[in-house]
Amino acid sequence: MYYNDYIADKEPITRRNRKKIVDPEDAQLSDLIEFYVRHGDPAFESFLARVKTRGIAIHHFREREIGTQDS
Repeated sequence: MYYNDYIADKEPITRRNRKKIVDPEDAQLSDLIEFYVRHGDPAFESFLARVKTRGIAIHHFREREIGTQDS
């Protein structure tokens, strides 16, 4: 259901040439965040950006503060 809604959307995530629709499984997190902010609740944008930053830090084993559930 959600996949069909995504494909039918007027502004799905596309590659740079804006011709080929990107499957949600292949989309980058920043693209998914942008899509969610456009169609969901923009109040969560800063939270999602923080999740992205912390996830990248963990993924690349960089020494960064990942925070707590309170921050």
